[in-house]
Amino acid sequence: MRTLLRARSDGWPAPWDVGLPTVMVICQVFVAPWLAEVSNRPMSATERLLGMFVYGSCVFVLVWRRRYPELVLGYVCLVIFVSGFWLSEFATEGAIPPEIVALFSLAAHRDSRRALAGVAAAAVAAVPSQLAKTPTEQGATFLFGLGLGVLFAALGQTRYHRRLHREEVARRVADAETERRRAAAEERERLARDLHDVAGHHLSAVVVHASAAARIADPALTAESLRHAASTGREVLGALGRLVDVVGEPTGASASLESLLPALAEGLTKLGVPVTLTVEGRPAELPPAQVEAFYRIVQESLTNAMRYGRAPVEVALAYLPDSVTVTVTNPCGQGVAGLGSGRGIAGMRERAAALGGTLEAGPLPGDGGGPSEVWRVLASVPLAVSEGGGLSWARTVDVMTAVLTWALPMVIVFSPDPDEPLATGAATIAVMAVLLALSSVLLLWRRTAPWRVLAGLVGVSWLWPAVVMTGWLTPISLWIWLFAWPGEAVAVASVAIYGARRPPRWLAAPTAGLIGLVLGYASVHEAAPDDDPLVVAIVASLAWTLAAAVFFLPFWLWGRTILRRRERAARWERDVLDAIARRTAEVVRGERQQIAIGLRAEVLSHTAQLVKEAERPDGSLTEIAAEGRAALAGMRKLLDVLDEAT
Repeated sequence: MRTLLRARSDGWPAPWDVGLPTVMVICQVFVAPWLAEVSNRPMSATERLLGMFVYGSCVFVLVWRRRYPELVLGYVCLVIFVSGFWLSEFATEGAIPPEIVALFSLAAHRDSRRALAGVAAAAVAAVPSQLAKTPTEQGATFLFGLGLGVLFAALGQTRYHRRLHREEVARRVADAETERRRAAAEERERLARDLHDVAGHHLSAVVVHASAAARIADPALTAESLRHAASTGREVLGALGRLVDVVGEPTGASASLESLLPALAEGLTKLGVPVTLTVEGRPAELPPAQVEAFYRIVQESLTNAMRYGRAPVEVALAYLPDSVTVTVTNPCGQGVAGLGSGRGIAGMRERAAALGGTLEAGPLPGDGGGPSEVWRVLASVPLAVSEGGGLSWARTVDVMTAVLTWALPMVIVFSPDPDEPLATGAATIAVMAVLLALSSVLLLWRRTAPWRVLAGLVGVSWLWPAVVMTGWLTPISLWIWLFAWPGEAVAVASVAIYGARRPPRWLAAPTAGLIGLVLGYASVHEAAPDDDPLVVAIVASLAWTLAAAVFFLPFWLWGRTILRRRERAARWERDVLDAIARRTAEVVRGERQQIAIGLRAEVLSHTAQLVKEAERPDGSLTEIAAEGRAALAGMRKLLDVLDEAT
């Protein structure tokens, strides 16, 4: 099946590329005559022939829409633009579906700049066919067409970025071996840096201090040197033991920050570094790359706090509307000024920058303008990084859906039947515009609160009969609500995709069917004089409610299908990334085990002997210095091995 959907590599269209235009031609053959008849807009034989040529040529080029989307859309727009000067609007309207398909294909296969250029080209192409209309009709039609173009371009861009994400996952799978080698090299580099910073300076200080005290032979200085050697040696033993501990390694790509960070904080608390963790805002589902980046940033920050700072350490995770931030603060220690080699902070900045974010590290400003004694690491990463300037196409889809569900009924209001106008007077039109706007604005929250949006739409629909009772609207105006049903259809599909499992999602279609009560009320006013109003109201309300529920059922099924596809894709992605994460973690643990073996053989044994000698009442400073030199020699040997492996 996937082979049928892909464009062929030899330049010829795939079967599916031919199938869609074929279906469009068949539909046009049967639908066009019927539309001409019901719309009371007959065409001459010449105009019909030219209209068929316009439509047929636009449909024909769609077979190359995946491989050459710019050329296909350009040709369709050019044909619509030219034919608009010498064909009626009805004759050129047949080219609108091919134009929408071409625009969607352009947006689904190209970047956002080209997608927006395609929207502009489609809007300009429609200008000649609108020249015969009144300025009001021109403006309404142009805005509606522009909104429709932006909507389909946004849908195409959403698919484009989803495809890029899938390709990135596939690339990570293909580069899994490279990823493991990179992780091993990074771990070796980190261990080498930490080994040097944790043990090198301390052991060197013990050797220098013990050698000097041994030469001077001052009892007081000897006792002080022994105490210093014992204390420093124990500190080195503890630091080296923590160095190779696996503290809160991520359990997989599907884990969330809320589940990973507490274990990391608890691990350091057990090692004597109190860590408090706070989470602010509504947790969002982050991509695995962002979860891993934030985890590593917090891990590195806590490691630095343990090595250079003082307790306690505070970690704050904040979910903002457009970004996620992590802040790690702790009192500065004596070693903060040098901060080791500085590669840890550089690595954190690189992780944040790779996701389009920023990282700041340094002491907070003090009261007098200088640095304070509190060290802070602040990382901020946007929630959604999209190519082409960070444009959120998902949000664009929501906005344009709201605009179009308001604009469609309003276009009907401004194009009334002179015999039965749906609205008379500016006040009536204003009331209808406000009621329709209330429904459309609710759709902006269809992803985050779909059930509330659907309930709000049903509630707003019941406002219409109430307004009719006040005299602001006529009963016939209620029929305009039929053209607002696309908004309810979007809400029903949104419940199927984003709604919670309780209440059951299948209740969305019956719930939306309750708007049929509005049309049941309208039917009462059109009943014959001898009909019983109560019977008409009951029968009409039940009939319209059932019809509305049946109408919305396919949209629920459509949303359910989208949800299942997304769940399968997400499950596959989690499984793949979990496997990569597990293999990478195994490599990292292997590196740590090798370091642990080397430390025990070359460094820890000599350091332990140093501490033992220093704790003896008659400890030998010469022996302490010798053990310190042996530990340093073993450490240098271990560092050389790490450098060669890297």
